[in-house]
Amino acid sequence: MRYFKNINDYQKDEKLCQLLAQRRAPLSEEGMRIALTDLTLYLCSDVEFIGSAFLKDSSAEQLSIADIEKADMMEGTDGERYFPVFTNADLFFSFKPQLKDGETLLLFTKQDLLEFLNGNDRIAAVVANPMEDDLLLYRVQLSNMIALARQKENG
Repeated sequence: MRYFKNINDYQKDEKLCQLLAQRRAPLSEEGMRIALTDLTLYLCSDVEFIGSAFLKDSSAEQLSIADIEKADMMEGTDGERYFPVFTNADLFFSFKPQLKDGETLLLFTKQDLLEFLNGNDRIAAVVANPMEDDLLLYRVQLSNMIALARQKENG
């Protein structure tokens, strides 16, 4: 986890945007299976997500999940709580134009998100791009993507 200091810290991932758009498109069952497979495999790479939280000490140079004091959640229609994250700054700021006092903009890896979920059993999952893609990333999915990425690294 690291600070999102300015827009230059994070480049829009055009390939990820394309894969998410493909997932939203009307597709046949086979087309959707292929789109989801491509998206999942891409998400196994070094993708970072933008989110916000309130830190215990916002002046800390090195950050860990333990530094998060609290974060805003979304409640789903199923009554479950979800942590919203975004794949690009435009989507974040259209969802949340203004940060609250004391809130910090952060970049999360999949490992960060998994650790955050594992430390907060009242949160069902991460939701990527709420109101746009509503891509739910549960603990098991994040864990599997991390494991797959490690397998690919180790050949």
